[in-house]
Amino acid sequence: MAPHCFGSVFARPRVHGARPLCVLAVCLWASAGALAQTTPSTPAPRTPAKQPSRELPKLPLPPGAKGAKSALAVATPLSDEPFVIESVGLSFYLPLGAQADATSIGSQSTVTVEPSDKGWYATITTPRTSNPDTTVQQVGEEATRQILESSGTLSKGTEVIGYNGTPISQDFDLSINDRAAARFYIELPRGKGQDPLIRGQTIFKVGNDRFVIFEFFCSKVNFEKSRGEYELMVGTANFAGAEDAATARVAAVDAGVKLLSQLTEQDLREVATKAGERWERLYRPANTEAAADEQEVAYRRMRVWLGTRGELQGSKAAPSKEGVESQQGILVRVDARSLDEGRVLDSQGIYFVSFDRTEEAWTLKNAVREGKKSLNYTETGARSGKSMTINTDTSGEPGRTIKPIIQGDGYVSRVESFLIPQLLIRGGIPGTYGFYTYQSDTATIRLRRDDLSQPPDRPGLSIVATKLKDDAKPMVSQFNQDGDLIQTQMPDGSRWEPIKLDRLVRLWRDKNLPMD
Repeated sequence: MAPHCFGSVFARPRVHGARPLCVLAVCLWASAGALAQTTPSTPAPRTPAKQPSRELPKLPLPPGAKGAKSALAVATPLSDEPFVIESVGLSFYLPLGAQADATSIGSQSTVTVEPSDKGWYATITTPRTSNPDTTVQQVGEEATRQILESSGTLSKGTEVIGYNGTPISQDFDLSINDRAAARFYIELPRGKGQDPLIRGQTIFKVGNDRFVIFEFFCSKVNFEKSRGEYELMVGTANFAGAEDAATARVAAVDAGVKLLSQLTEQDLREVATKAGERWERLYRPANTEAAADEQEVAYRRMRVWLGTRGELQGSKAAPSKEGVESQQGILVRVDARSLDEGRVLDSQGIYFVSFDRTEEAWTLKNAVREGKKSLNYTETGARSGKSMTINTDTSGEPGRTIKPIIQGDGYVSRVESFLIPQLLIRGGIPGTYGFYTYQSDTATIRLRRDDLSQPPDRPGLSIVATKLKDDAKPMVSQFNQDGDLIQTQMPDGSRWEPIKLDRLVRLWRDKNLPMD
């Protein structure tokens, strides 16, 4: 059984752009990663298909509107890590403290970004067109027309002479990070006595049939400040290697899907039964190679067994009984402790998946103690088919409900994410495999890649290198011929190793480390 991740064992779901609750939490192996929440958003205008966009009436723009750019010297700090939309190879930096979530409109997923002061919000969509010759200028013109038409028209007889909305800025010949783009803003009237709405878009083309659209919304009174923050964020957009990344991603996911399609209930039962129970130790090696000189970072007990869903709550319903609690499947429990600069992090996660892999549920509880202060975090999740709901609760903060989007094939449950190396080794075919998994530390479903290799000069040894996101460094694990973990080398140089409980207790007590 593969190591899990204190990102999902200890850290609260990350508010993108903000620092996570437990930046001190050590990332081990993540179990699953996409975006969340159901923030209402307006769908992006459709890209035109096989027909030229209609011309706008020749309405004058306000002075300076054509090609106007924000000249604000925005001092907004940005997040430390980029936000990634893997399907189009896009990465960009959010304003610090901003939240990025997602919702679904039909088959179209939409990422919603909202800064901490809630003065504006933006949506990011990735629409397709059936016409590969469509340009960003055409999309910008068509979107402008649609938005203006939706604001209502001004007519003279049967002739449209204007709109209730007013274009206030247009630049369809932009270059952002050496990629062609189009941008516009429109002022739209609202009800009597209400401040007008400003709506704009920044449009990129990232493939023959694929666009990325950042759409912006704010009140007119907030426009200048909000525009600067929005344009600063969009200005960090990077699509480097989008086409190559997409090709590699598709190949990895295809390999993962093929592996999953070959799994039987008997395979899952056998892998889970063999996994059993194991204690593991995370430490930083010492130059002396003496255990007494090594720095203890964490330990955990991992258990896998066959049982019923009711065991998530501590009740063991008989399989013969009716009701969801009697549903049969595989359970994984992880009890862990981590140390960081005087803080003690305790975690308990229990995960369930049905044998047919269509339903799962879990409960994750974290507690961070520093002296007499403590902070608690609870996460409960459930999935049926492709519908997932997660509820979180953190000390001193309002509860939150998120609904991550599961698109396409290749998703694996939290339970299966612990067992991926054993499933790969059982399959026995070296290569790169991609799986979409939910990751608690980012509150997203993200693509993880597992690369299986079996060195010919070391018979019986399997090496699995796991990347939990595209820009992460791999965690490299070694397994023996039976699929048992030998060691996991973490990107920061620390190591996970299996350990007997009595030796673990002796090490921690000899070093006066808390085990209460």
